Amino acid sequence: MLDIYRNSRPYVIFLIILTLFIAWVPVYYKPSLFLMSGEFQLSPIFNLFTGFYSLSELILIITGFCLWLLIAFAISFINSRHQFIEKRNYLPALFFVLSSAWLPGIQQLTPALLAMVFVIIAFDKIFSSYSKGQVMFSLFDAGLLISIGSLFYLPFASFLVIIWVGIILFRSLNWKNWLNSLFGFITPWAITYGLFFFLKGEVNELNQIVIYTFASKNFTQVFSISQNILFAFIAIFFLISSFYLLQKFQYKNIRSKRYFLLLFWIFILMIVLFFVIPGNNGLVAIGIAFPLSYLFSHYFSLVKSQMFTNVLFLIYVIGMVVTFYLPLVLE
Repeated sequence: MLDIYRNSRPYVIFLIILTLFIAWVPVYYKPSLFLMSGEFQLSPIFNLFTGFYSLSELILIITGFCLWLLIAFAISFINSRHQFIEKRNYLPALFFVLSSAWLPGIQQLTPALLAMVFVIIAFDKIFSSYSKGQVMFSLFDAGLLISIGSLFYLPFASFLVIIWVGIILFRSLNWKNWLNSLFGFITPWAITYGLFFFLKGEVNELNQIVIYTFASKNFTQVFSISQNILFAFIAIFFLISSFYLLQKFQYKNIRSKRYFLLLFWIFILMIVLFFVIPGNNGLVAIGIAFPLSYLFSHYFSLVKSQMFTNVLFLIYVIGMVVTFYLPLVLE
């Protein structure tokens, strides 16, 4: 089964979409167990679109599913383009969705999902800057895209720190690079503050969102026993994949090493946000799934196809698909 999923033939795209559609069946069957309201406290501009949530639940689900697929295959495209995993395939798309979309409340269109579109494009810019040498303009674009994403989901503003980590890792320590990324980030927020002041006469609402996000003491939500078991399940695969990467790390070229180091810092940052950001932590899980998708794909793309690895892959895919059905069983 592993050999089928990890080749790069076009039919694998259909196979992954089919797998994810099967996972989404409970969402279509009983939307009330999965959908959340259209109120998002950590989104400066997404609440302007709350009217969208008055549409039918089916439209919300279909829109969310399509956006998940778009982001998932964009993540696969980034690896195909920059090839920090030696083999090109569509496994990153599969692992991105299965590793996070099982959490109730994020199968629909959410601010974090929209923000992730801009985050993915931003990191493609960062990776391209290293390979093409166009650091200055790429960093401005990356800062701009992260900023636009943060307007949809403010916690993702922290990705600006990852841009700066990238500047250090890629040894582009010219002071202009730091300023370009910062100017790119500031520009959309300056425009947003200006529009809020022009339309509402004050910016207190925007300030309160920022304060609530980074100063609130209403920390992480409580997860059920079954959800904590699933987190432990993912953690086991994380340890297996990480150990394999460490074994192969010394044999990788400098570019791949730096890409994986950058992904490591993304993972650390998202884990911190997951435990300290108030509200729906499932939205942050979308950011965690970004580096995890590459880590898991690296392991299952390069490891020898033996009975153990095939069983391991089968357990993960079937196990994560089954988790989508847990809310129906536990209802």
